[in-house]
Parts: sequence; structure tokens; C-alpha cells
Amino acid sequence: ALIVVEGSNDQRAVERAVAPRHGCRILKGSYDAAAGHYDVPDVVIAKLAAAANDGARVVVLTDSDVAGRQMRGVVVREVPSALHAFLGTHLSSAKTDTATHKAGNVGVEHASVEDIRTAVAQARPAASAGMGLHLVTRPARTPLCCATYAAQSPARSTARARSSAADLL
Repeated sequence: ALIVVEGSNDQRAVERAVAPRHGCRILKGSYDAAAGHYDVPDVVIAKLAAAANDGARVVVLTDSDVAGRQMRGVVVREVPSALHAFLGTHLSSAKTDTATHKAGNVGVEHASVEDIRTAVAQARPAASAGMGLHLVTRPARTPLCCATYAAQSPARSTARARSSAADLL
């Protein structure tokens, strides 16, 4: 799998927990004040779409906060074959203050190794995968992994979605 996270702290936590075959990538998202939401750079989306098109299982593991949900939404639209791993706030909140985060901060980096492993093993397709939602994109972005990919390879997408947790890594 290729596991996609929000930041470098998340990446380190995931790499401590699992050894994904295709590595761990950072979304490099940022807040777009003009649009009023968090976004992911086109170059990052292009790399994720290319990996998915090449047969890699893309697994999205973002924080359960606003930024994480909004960036996950971008990936759902642009890479509809991506699988989604979830860590609830109760599993991914900082228990105490640290040098970089206050107690209660939500992030993948605060989850235990076992909770990260479980989340990745239970990754599943988005509820909207293949339903056309991914065709709704920002005007500046061309869909990179959209209906064309799904139409060319529906069996591959279905097989990927049904793969066992052991096959994810």
C-alpha cells in the first residue's frame, strides 16, 4: 500500500507502526483562505493518481479534524479508488502537553502503534467511491483519476476494494 498522511509527524508514526510496500507520503495540504477550506497541491494529487493507476493501493489516513476531513475529501474526488483508514478522536488525541502540541490536540501522530495498524488493516473504500462524486472538482483542477480510469478497469477497482487487510501492506 501507499499510505497518505497529513504531515511529517504522522508519517513517522505510521512508519513506526507499519512498513507499507509503496511507502508513506505527505499530503502537504494548506489552508486556502480565498476558497475557505484546506486543499492539497495538484502535484501531490497527480502523484497519488499515478500510483493508483499503476496498481498501488492508496490508503488515506488523515487526522479526524476539519483539515483532515477536507483534505480526505479532495483525495476522494480525485483518486476515487483510494481506501480510507480512520482513527477516531478518542484514539488520536494527545494525552499530555508536548513541545509541539497541547493535550487534546488531534493527530495520527498521537495514536498508538496498535491503533494505527488496526486502522490501516480496516481501510475501506469511500462511501462515494465510483458514484460520480469525484467528478465534482474545482474549476482549476482537471480530474486525474476519474471515470476514465474506472471505466477502463472496473474489475481492478472492485478487486482492490475487496482485498483483505493482509494484502494492504
